Amino acid sequence: VCGKGFDLMCLRNPHGIGGKEWKGAWSDDDALWDEHADIAAELVHTSAADSIFWMAKEDAFKYYFGFFVCMQKMEKADGRKKSKPQEDGLSIDKVVGTYENSRTKTKVAISEDDGQVTVANPGYERTYSLDEFFQGGVLNYYGLQGVVDCVDGAQVIHWSNGVAWTKLE
Repeated sequence: VCGKGFDLMCLRNPHGIGGKEWKGAWSDDDALWDEHADIAAELVHTSAADSIFWMAKEDAFKYYFGFFVCMQKMEKADGRKKSKPQEDGLSIDKVVGTYENSRTKTKVAISEDDGQVTVANPGYERTYSLDEFFQGGVLNYYGLQGVVDCVDGAQVIHWSNGVAWTKLE
C-alpha cells in the first residue's frame, strides 16, 4: 500500500477451487488485517473462499516463479489509491505527474486534458488518446509497456525496456 510501508499484491489462483489460497502473512484470515484496519478498509478486504488473496510482494516473488497479469474490474480487491471511483482499472489520475527517468535522470511530465494524455520530456512530446495510452489496462508509451508499482513509498512506472520513472512529490 503506497506510502504505508507495505507492498501488497492481490492475486487470484484460477485453479484454487474449493478455497485453496495462500495461508501466510496477509492471507484472508491473517491477524495483520486486524492490526492494520486502515489498510483493510482501503483495500476493501474480505475473507472468502474465492481464490482471490493478498500477499506481501516479497512472499509472492519467493513462492511464485511467474505471474500472468490480467487487468479486470475487481471492485473488492483493488489496492490502488483512488481520487474517484475507477470503472476500468488503472486511471489517468494515478499516473498524472512529474517523474524522473532512471536512465537519463531527466524529468518526464504526464498530463491529461480533455481525454488526451501528453507525455513530455526535454526534446520530445507526444499526445495519446486515453485508449492508446491505457492499452488493455497497461500503460503504452512509444511502443513500451509500463506497470505502476510502489517502491519504498514512492510511485514508480516500470517500463518493458528496464527503465523506471519515479514520481516526484
